[in-house]
Amino acid sequence: MTNSKKTSYSPSKAAKAALGNHGFIPHTRDPLACVAWRTLSLHAMRVLNCLELEHLAHAGKENGYLVQTYDQFVAYGIPRQYIKPAIDENVARGLLWITHKGGYGGAGKNDPSTYRLTYLAWKFVPATGPPQYLNPTDEWKSFTGDLQKPRKEKRSSQDITDRLRKNGIKPNGYDRSPSEQKITTTNRKREDERERYLKVNTRTYGIEGTIERWVAYEKRILENYGGDDLDEAWKARDRAHQPRR
Repeated sequence: MTNSKKTSYSPSKAAKAALGNHGFIPHTRDPLACVAWRTLSLHAMRVLNCLELEHLAHAGKENGYLVQTYDQFVAYGIPRQYIKPAIDENVARGLLWITHKGGYGGAGKNDPSTYRLTYLAWKFVPATGPPQYLNPTDEWKSFTGDLQKPRKEKRSSQDITDRLRKNGIKPNGYDRSPSEQKITTTNRKREDERERYLKVNTRTYGIEGTIERWVAYEKRILENYGGDDLDEAWKARDRAHQPRR
């Protein structure tokens, strides 16, 4: 009979021996058992997985400054139209925090959003001095499972009209109720073009992103063709694009 030598092998040493240099995310019992985590949708879980991989890629030192573009989420297997709802779901459950909201569409490559996983220690950069690493904020602990049903996103002309007003644009020609609105060829063409733009781009950018892009387009038309009168600016744009005889 061979005598085996007794050794002291702590759990921490066992974990280190098993993991080697591969790195790991410390999912403790509490977040795994909580309702916020247990009831996550597939795409919301994949969002967390993507950000955890980014966390590991930076040796666990950049939580709060984790960068993940939509293209990277798509490459991981999340359809583009489900990315924003999945991110919003994680935020609503307290598992994720958006530390910087980046640009839409192509602008997102130069100004990407940054994220913080709330169940992990995170990086805080003070105005002076070196970065500090703080304990998890654990907002998920206050999630009770009572998520409000998301409202259907408005796709009406009134929704864009309200957004234009907030951005300082007077939407002449369609800022009144249908009974009061003076229908002209210009504002009818503009409204038709806007509806087509919504229909074509909402699937790619979401309703919020599409509205923001339309607002920017209207502002550009004002800057290039008119002062503060959008109706006249559109007329000037149409005249500029008429084929020369």
